[in-house]
Amino acid sequence: MSKDTLLFIQYFNEGMEYYEKGDQKTTKIYIEKLVEISFRNNWEDSWVNFMQALASFELYLGNFKGSRILYDSLMKMSDEGKIIDDHNKFKIYDIYSGILSQEGDIGYSEVVMQKAEALISKVPVKLQNSTKQRHENGKGLNYLKYGDYRRAKISFLNSIKLLHLAFEDGVYAESSDYEFTKVILYKNVANNDIMAGNLDIAKIYLDSALTTFEGLKSDPYYANSPMQAALNNTIGEYYLMLGDYNLAQKYMQERVIEIEKYKDRVNLQMNIEARQNLAKLFFQRGNYDSARVNFDISLRKLNDLKVSESSKLKYLSPIIHFYQVIGENKKGDDLLSKVDFDLDPIQLYFSGAGEEIVAIYALKANSLANKELQYKGKSEYDFLDFNRKAISLSSQLSKINGVGLESNLKQPTRLAIDCYVENLRKIHLQNPSNTDALKEAIYVINFAKNQRFNEQRINSSLWTNSQDQRLFSQEKQLKRKLGELERKYEETNDKGVLDSLIIVFNELEGLKNSFYEQQSIPYDWSKSNQFVNYFESQKPKHDQQELHYFYSDKHLHVFVRTGRDQKWTWNSIDEPNLEKTFIDALNAFQNYSHKDWESQSRRLYEILLQDYINQDIKRIVIFPYGNIGLVPFAALLDRNGKYLIENHAVSLNNSTKINQAKWNITPASNEILAFAPYFESFEQDIQRNLYGSLKGTKQEIAGISNFFNLSLFEGNNATKLNFLKECKKSRLIHLATHAFAESNVLFSKIIFSGSEMENEHSLFGYEIPEIDLNVDMLILSACQTGYGRFELGEGVSSLAKLFENSGARSLVYTLWKVDDYASAELISKFYKYLDTGMDKDLAIQAAQIEYLRENTGKKDLPYYWAGFVLSGDLTPVKSKFSMYYVFALALLTVFIFWIFRRYIFRSKNVANS
Repeated sequence: MSKDTLLFIQYFNEGMEYYEKGDQKTTKIYIEKLVEISFRNNWEDSWVNFMQALASFELYLGNFKGSRILYDSLMKMSDEGKIIDDHNKFKIYDIYSGILSQEGDIGYSEVVMQKAEALISKVPVKLQNSTKQRHENGKGLNYLKYGDYRRAKISFLNSIKLLHLAFEDGVYAESSDYEFTKVILYKNVANNDIMAGNLDIAKIYLDSALTTFEGLKSDPYYANSPMQAALNNTIGEYYLMLGDYNLAQKYMQERVIEIEKYKDRVNLQMNIEARQNLAKLFFQRGNYDSARVNFDISLRKLNDLKVSESSKLKYLSPIIHFYQVIGENKKGDDLLSKVDFDLDPIQLYFSGAGEEIVAIYALKANSLANKELQYKGKSEYDFLDFNRKAISLSSQLSKINGVGLESNLKQPTRLAIDCYVENLRKIHLQNPSNTDALKEAIYVINFAKNQRFNEQRINSSLWTNSQDQRLFSQEKQLKRKLGELERKYEETNDKGVLDSLIIVFNELEGLKNSFYEQQSIPYDWSKSNQFVNYFESQKPKHDQQELHYFYSDKHLHVFVRTGRDQKWTWNSIDEPNLEKTFIDALNAFQNYSHKDWESQSRRLYEILLQDYINQDIKRIVIFPYGNIGLVPFAALLDRNGKYLIENHAVSLNNSTKINQAKWNITPASNEILAFAPYFESFEQDIQRNLYGSLKGTKQEIAGISNFFNLSLFEGNNATKLNFLKECKKSRLIHLATHAFAESNVLFSKIIFSGSEMENEHSLFGYEIPEIDLNVDMLILSACQTGYGRFELGEGVSSLAKLFENSGARSLVYTLWKVDDYASAELISKFYKYLDTGMDKDLAIQAAQIEYLRENTGKKDLPYYWAGFVLSGDLTPVKSKFSMYYVFALALLTVFIFWIFRRYIFRSKNVANS
C-alpha cells in the first residue's frame, strides 16, 4: 500500500471525526488534503467527489462565489477532456446546475443542465433512472423559481416516478435513503402546489412528506438533519396561504429554532431566508418590532453571503420596503444606493432576479417621491417614471416564459401597483383639482384586476388568419385535456396517466412556441388603455353611481363617480388588515347560526359605503378589488339598521374588459335554456353543494316557467353533453344544480346528470374556456359559483369568472353554500320582475325585498337571500312593453297614417275644384 494511500485513509478518518463534531472549518482543511492526494495520483472518481464536497462546504459558509470557482474549474477540465468518465461529467454538470439555481442564476443553470442532459444516455444503465430522477427534480426547482408551476409540477411528478423505478433497479443500498428522497420530492410538490394555490392537493403531498419523515426519525442521521426546518417552512407557507396567520407564525418560528439548533448543518442562505420569511409575516401582521429584529438579523448575515449582486436583490427588496413603510427612509435609501439600476432587466430575469428588479424599481420610486413631493406645484415627477417602468417590466417579464401573473412575479407586481397608486395619491392630495393622477390611478387598478384577461384578448386581436385561429383552437383543446389528466393523476397516481400528461404538456408547449414565434408585438400596459378605455366610453347613467375599490398595505382607496355630473372623487382611509376583515365577514354571513354577522355587516358598511354613497342616487355599481368581491353588499346594514338593498339596487362589475365591442346588446329571445338535474335518486340535500336530491329546483323551474318560455332539460336529460350542445345557441341560460368550489378553480365543477364517470357528469373549470359563449345572462343557481381566491391580474378566480371570460355578459352567481328552497323562492321572484322589463339590478333588488317581506324569523337572515350576486350588464332581458302594447302601437300608427292620407287626398280635391 503506497504512502499516499495510507495518508488518504488517515486524512479521511480524521476529517470525518471533525465533521461529526460539527467543526466545519477543520473538516474543510482535511478535504483539501484529500483533493490534493487524489489529483496527484490521478484518482479521478475520488478527486471529483472531494472537489464537489469542497464546493459544498463553501456553500454552507455562504460562499457561492468560491463554490462557483471550484465548479467552473471542474467544468473546464471536463470540457477539455481531462475528466474522462461520463458519469463523473454528468455529476459535475447536474450538481452545478442545482447550485446555480440555488444562488438564483437560473439562466446559466439551464445552460449547464442541458450539458448534463446530453450525458444521461452515457450513464451506466443501472444508474439511469436515478440519474434522470435527480435531473428532473433540478428542472422542477428551476421552473418553480421562474414561477412556471405547471412545468415544475410535471417535473416533480416525473421525478417521483423515476425514484420508484430507481429503487426497483436496486440503486439504493439503504431503504432509508430512498425514503428520505421521497420526503424531499413530496415537499417540493407541496411547495409548488402552495405557490400555485392548489392547497387541497398541497396538503396531500405535505402530509405524505411528514409521515414519511416521521418514520426516519429513529435514525439520528436523519433526525438531526435540517429537513424538519424545511418542512416547517412548507407548513408555515401552507397556513399563510390558507389565511391562518397564527399557525403560519408558529411553524416559521419553529423553523428558525431548528436552524439555530443545527446551524452547523444548515447553510447561510437558508438561515437568511428563514429570518426573512418570519420578518415578512410579522410585517404583514403589523408587528413591526419583531419584523425589525428578524430583518436586521438577516441583513447582518447577508453581508457574509458571497453571491452576485443580482442574487442579493431578493433579500434587499423586502428590507427596503419595510424601512420605507415605518418611515426610516434613510436606511432604505442607503440600501437602494447599492443597487445598479443600469443592469439589463431582461438579463436579470434570466439570472433569476426579474421579480426583484420589479420590486426595486417600485421602491426607488417611493424614495424619489419622498424627496420630490416636498416641492409643490411640479407638473412632472421623475419618480413616476420608475413606477411606470416597474409595471411595464412586470408585463414584459411575465410574457417571456409565457406564464403570466400566476408566476412568482405576482407579489413584486402587487408591490409595484401598491407603490404606484400610493404615489399618485400623494400627487392628487397636493392638487385635487388636477384629475390626471386620479385617472392614471384608475388605469393602474384596472391593470391589477384584468391584466391576464387583457393579454389574452390583445393576443386574440392579432389572430387575423385561419392558421392563427386553428392554433388557438388546438391550444384550448390541449389545455382541457391537460386539466383532465392532471385531475385524473391526482386521484389515481397512475404512472400511465403521468406519461400521457407529459406527452400532452409537451404538445402544448410546442404549440405555444410555434404561436408566440409569430407574434412579435410585446404587451405594454401603458398601450392597453386603447383597449380598456372603459371609463371614457362607458359612463354611469343619471340614476347610477360607481364605487371603484382598491386597497394596499396602507390604505383603502375608494373612487366614486356619479351619473349626474360624471365627476370623480378619490377617497382614502387608513384601514389595516382588510383581507382578514373581508374573510371574517364572509364566514359570518355564510353560517346561518353565526351570531357575529350583524356586527360584521355594520362594520363593512362603515368601511366601504358610509361616507361615499349618495343617498339620493338609488343604483350602485360596485367595482371590487381583491376579497371585496366576496362581500355580500346587499346585506350590509346602515346606521339605521336598514339593509343596503332597502334603499339602493346594487350590482357588481368584476372587470372593465377590452372586449366591450362584443357587448353590443341585441334583443334576447324570451326562451331560456334551463338545466335542472334534480338528483331524485339521492337523499334530499338542503344545500346545493352535495350530491343530494334538490327538490327546491323543481319549484324554481316551475316559478320561472310562469314568466318565460323554457327549453328545459330536466332530470336524466340534464346532461353535460346536452349542455355543451345547446349552450352556444342560447342567449339566456339557467343552471339549477350542484357545484363544488376547489382551491384551484380549474378543478371546481358544476354537476349534471349522467353516468357515474365523473368526467361525463361534471363540467370542470378547465373545460369552460373552451366554450365560446354569446350569452346575455347566465344564472348559476348552485353553491359557491362566485367564490374563489383573489388572483392578481384576474380578480376573484371562480366558476363565474371563467364563464364571464368565455362570453357571459351578465351573471347571477353565489358566494356561499346556498339553501335549496330559499334559492328557489328568490330566483322565481327575480324572474317575475325581469318579466316586467326591469333592469336586472332593479329586478334582483325587488326580489330580495319581497323575499324579506314574506319571510320572518330565521329565514330572513342574509344567509338565505344575500348569497346571490348580480354582475355585469344590467340591460333588461325583456322589453318594458308587452306584445299587446306593441300591437296597439302598430294599429295606432296605421290609423294615423290613414287619417293623414285622407287629409292630403281631400286637400288636393279642394285645390283642384
